[in-house]
Amino acid sequence: MPAFLLSIDRIALSRLVFGVFSPCAILIGLAMAISPETVWNLLGVQPGNAALVAILYGCVLLGVGAVSLAAMRNPCRHATLLLFIGVYKSAAGVLLAVYGLQQVLPVVGWVIAVAYFLMALLCLWLYAGFTGQTTAGAIGHA
Repeated sequence: MPAFLLSIDRIALSRLVFGVFSPCAILIGLAMAISPETVWNLLGVQPGNAALVAILYGCVLLGVGAVSLAAMRNPCRHATLLLFIGVYKSAAGVLLAVYGLQQVLPVVGWVIAVAYFLMALLCLWLYAGFTGQTTAGAIGHA
């Protein structure tokens, strides 16, 4: 398995991203798993018969939050989580935006869509900072 290398600044920023994302993902995941209608109603979405899907999405968020806790301790070992979060948040942002263009989406829904896109861009940028080459000021972990 190749070592991922990351500058000290990007390691600190990666830790911050995981540190912010982890508790948010865990709290939102718990809220979705316990009361999906409440969370989705805040977004202007009526889950209806799809409440089970909303609960499963909450469980996915819980899992990503838990993995992010481990990644916060050692971002270099969990570099691919940045890629996953980038792709995952991009897809979620696109779906929310498409829904918002077809339905009336409250302001909170648009704020979340923009936040998803920004988090996706940040995570993809951080992931792109990982290389397979040794560079000055970089730290690698096998």
